[in-house]
Amino acid sequence: MLANERPPLFAPGTSFAYAHSDLVLLGDVLEKATGESLADLLRERILDPLGMRDSQVVLNSQISEPYLHAYTNERGIFEDSTFWNPTVFLHSGNMAPSTAGLGALTDTKYFAYGVAHDGDWFFMNPAYAGYDGVVYYDTKTQTLVVAYVTLGPKSNANTDNALSLGKEIATLLVPDCPPGV
Repeated sequence: MLANERPPLFAPGTSFAYAHSDLVLLGDVLEKATGESLADLLRERILDPLGMRDSQVVLNSQISEPYLHAYTNERGIFEDSTFWNPTVFLHSGNMAPSTAGLGALTDTKYFAYGVAHDGDWFFMNPAYAGYDGVVYYDTKTQTLVVAYVTLGPKSNANTDNALSLGKEIATLLVPDCPPGV
Protein backbone atom coordinates (compact mmCIF):
# COMPACT_ATOMS: atom_id res chain seq x y z
CA MET A 1 0.00 0.00 0.00
CA LEU A 2 0.96 3.64 -0.32
CA ALA A 3 1.32 3.98 3.46
CA ASN A 4 4.33 1.66 3.41
CA GLU A 5 6.11 3.37 0.49
CA ARG A 6 8.16 5.57 2.85
CA PRO A 7 9.41 5.15 6.42
CA PRO A 8 7.46 6.90 9.22
CA LEU A 9 8.40 10.51 9.98
CA PHE A 10 8.77 9.64 13.70
CA ALA A 11 8.06 6.88 16.20
CA PRO A 12 4.34 6.38 17.05
CA GLY A 13 3.15 8.65 19.86
CA THR A 14 6.15 10.99 19.74
CA SER A 15 4.85 13.68 17.40
CA PHE A 16 2.03 14.60 15.03
CA ALA A 17 1.79 15.17 11.27
CA TYR A 18 -1.41 15.71 9.33
CA ALA A 19 -2.24 14.08 6.04
CA HIS A 20 -5.58 13.53 4.39
CA SER A 21 -4.58 10.63 2.16
CA ASP A 22 -6.89 8.45 4.25
CA LEU A 23 -9.87 10.59 3.16
CA VAL A 24 -8.78 10.42 -0.48
CA LEU A 25 -8.65 6.62 -0.29
CA LEU A 26 -11.97 6.44 1.60
CA GLY A 27 -13.61 8.57 -1.10
CA ASP A 28 -12.28 6.24 -3.80
CA VAL A 29 -13.51 3.17 -1.90
CA LEU A 30 -16.99 4.69 -1.42
CA GLU A 31 -17.24 5.56 -5.12
CA LYS A 32 -16.18 2.06 -6.21
CA ALA A 33 -18.42 0.30 -3.64
CA THR A 34 -21.55 2.28 -4.54
CA GLY A 35 -21.00 3.15 -8.18
CA GLU A 36 -21.85 6.78 -7.31
CA SER A 37 -19.66 9.86 -7.16
CA LEU A 38 -18.67 11.09 -3.73
CA ALA A 39 -20.43 14.38 -4.52
CA ASP A 40 -23.71 12.49 -5.10
CA LEU A 41 -23.21 10.39 -1.98
CA LEU A 42 -22.58 13.47 0.17
CA ARG A 43 -25.60 15.24 -1.29
CA GLU A 44 -27.98 12.25 -0.90
CA ARG A 45 -26.82 10.95 2.47
CA ILE A 46 -25.62 14.03 4.36
CA LEU A 47 -26.34 17.43 2.83
CA ASP A 48 -29.99 16.90 1.76
CA PRO A 49 -31.10 15.08 4.95
CA LEU A 50 -29.58 17.90 7.02
CA GLY A 51 -31.26 20.57 4.89
CA MET A 52 -27.91 21.95 3.69
CA ARG A 53 -29.26 23.02 0.29
CA ASP A 54 -26.58 25.66 -0.37
CA SER A 55 -23.63 23.37 0.40
CA GLN A 56 -21.83 21.61 -2.41
CA VAL A 57 -18.76 19.62 -3.30
CA VAL A 58 -16.38 21.82 -5.29
CA LEU A 59 -14.75 20.06 -8.22
CA ASN A 60 -13.40 23.04 -10.16
CA SER A 61 -11.85 26.43 -9.55
CA GLN A 62 -15.07 28.44 -9.95
CA ILE A 63 -16.38 30.13 -6.80
CA SER A 64 -19.49 32.24 -6.29
CA GLU A 65 -19.35 35.95 -5.57
CA PRO A 66 -18.69 37.62 -3.27
CA TYR A 67 -15.29 36.13 -2.46
CA LEU A 68 -12.06 37.11 -0.78
CA HIS A 69 -9.19 37.19 -3.27
CA ALA A 70 -6.23 35.10 -2.20
CA TYR A 71 -2.65 36.08 -2.86
CA THR A 72 0.51 34.09 -2.34
CA ASN A 73 4.20 34.11 -3.09
CA GLU A 74 4.69 30.39 -2.44
CA ARG A 75 5.78 29.81 -6.08
CA GLY A 76 8.41 32.56 -5.88
CA ILE A 77 6.29 35.38 -7.33
CA PHE A 78 3.43 37.35 -5.76
CA GLU A 79 0.26 36.30 -7.58
CA ASP A 80 -3.52 36.08 -7.29
CA SER A 81 -4.30 32.47 -6.36
CA THR A 82 -8.08 32.89 -5.95
CA PHE A 83 -8.93 30.48 -8.75
CA TRP A 84 -6.32 27.80 -8.21
CA ASN A 85 -8.02 24.47 -8.73
CA PRO A 86 -8.87 22.72 -5.42
CA THR A 87 -9.43 19.28 -6.99
CA VAL A 88 -5.89 18.25 -6.06
CA PHE A 89 -7.45 17.50 -2.66
CA LEU A 90 -10.44 15.42 -3.79
CA HIS A 91 -12.43 13.69 -1.06
CA SER A 92 -10.87 15.77 1.71
CA GLY A 93 -12.90 18.95 1.80
CA ASN A 94 -10.78 20.47 -0.97
CA MET A 95 -8.74 22.33 1.68
CA ALA A 96 -5.25 21.69 2.97
CA PRO A 97 -5.61 21.99 6.73
CA SER A 98 -2.66 22.37 9.04
CA THR A 99 -2.25 22.19 12.78
CA ALA A 100 0.60 24.66 13.13
CA GLY A 101 1.21 25.54 16.75
CA LEU A 102 -0.80 22.66 18.20
CA GLY A 103 2.14 21.38 20.26
CA ALA A 104 2.29 18.12 22.19
CA LEU A 105 -0.94 16.13 22.36
CA THR A 106 -2.37 15.04 25.73
CA ASP A 107 -5.56 13.48 27.14
CA THR A 108 -7.20 16.94 27.06
CA LYS A 109 -5.52 18.22 23.87
CA TYR A 110 -5.97 15.89 20.93
CA PHE A 111 -6.77 15.75 17.22
CA ALA A 112 -9.82 13.91 15.88
CA TYR A 113 -11.76 14.11 12.61
CA GLY A 114 -9.84 17.16 11.41
CA VAL A 115 -10.46 19.16 14.58
CA ALA A 116 -7.98 19.80 17.39
CA HIS A 117 -9.39 19.62 20.90
CA ASP A 118 -7.70 21.67 23.62
CA GLY A 119 -9.62 21.63 26.89
CA ASP A 120 -12.92 23.45 26.24
CA TRP A 121 -11.79 24.71 22.83
CA PHE A 122 -12.15 23.10 19.39
CA PHE A 123 -9.69 24.38 16.79
CA MET A 124 -9.22 24.09 13.02
CA ASN A 125 -6.62 25.79 10.83
CA PRO A 126 -7.39 25.27 7.13
CA ALA A 127 -5.01 26.71 4.54
CA TYR A 128 -4.84 26.53 0.76
CA ALA A 129 -3.39 28.60 -2.05
CA GLY A 130 -2.94 31.90 -0.27
CA TYR A 131 -5.90 31.54 2.10
CA ASP A 132 -5.19 30.96 5.78
CA GLY A 133 -8.09 30.36 8.10
CA VAL A 134 -8.74 29.56 11.71
CA VAL A 135 -11.83 28.42 13.58
CA TYR A 136 -12.07 28.47 17.37
CA TYR A 137 -15.11 27.20 19.27
CA ASP A 138 -15.39 27.32 23.06
CA THR A 139 -17.76 24.58 24.23
CA LYS A 140 -18.49 26.24 27.59
CA THR A 141 -19.50 29.70 26.36
CA GLN A 142 -20.51 28.53 22.85
CA THR A 143 -18.31 31.26 21.40
CA LEU A 144 -17.35 30.80 17.74
CA VAL A 145 -14.54 32.70 16.03
CA VAL A 146 -13.85 32.30 12.29
CA ALA A 147 -11.09 34.31 10.61
CA TYR A 148 -9.64 34.11 7.10
CA VAL A 149 -6.71 36.13 5.83
CA THR A 150 -4.62 36.32 2.70
CA LEU A 151 -1.12 37.55 1.96
CA GLY A 152 0.24 40.92 0.93
CA PRO A 153 3.12 41.42 -1.55
CA LYS A 154 5.84 41.27 1.12
CA SER A 155 4.22 38.59 3.30
CA ASN A 156 5.93 35.33 4.13
CA ALA A 157 3.90 32.44 2.68
CA ASN A 158 5.18 30.27 5.55
CA THR A 159 3.57 32.48 8.22
CA ASP A 160 -0.08 31.81 9.05
CA ASN A 161 -1.48 35.17 10.16
CA ALA A 162 -4.95 33.74 10.75
CA LEU A 163 -3.69 31.95 13.88
CA SER A 164 -2.63 35.06 15.78
CA LEU A 165 -5.69 37.05 14.62
CA GLY A 166 -8.16 34.32 15.58
CA LYS A 167 -6.54 33.67 18.94
CA GLU A 168 -6.49 37.40 19.76
CA ILE A 169 -10.21 37.71 18.94
CA ALA A 170 -11.06 34.55 20.93
CA THR A 171 -9.06 35.87 23.90
CA LEU A 172 -10.96 39.17 23.81
CA LEU A 173 -14.30 37.32 23.71
CA VAL A 174 -13.44 34.71 26.38
CA PRO A 175 -10.78 36.40 28.55
CA ASP A 176 -11.28 34.05 31.54
CA CYS A 177 -10.45 30.96 29.47
CA PRO A 178 -8.61 31.90 26.25
CA PRO A 179 -7.58 29.18 23.76
CA GLY A 180 -4.23 27.60 24.51
CA VAL A 181 -3.42 26.81 20.90
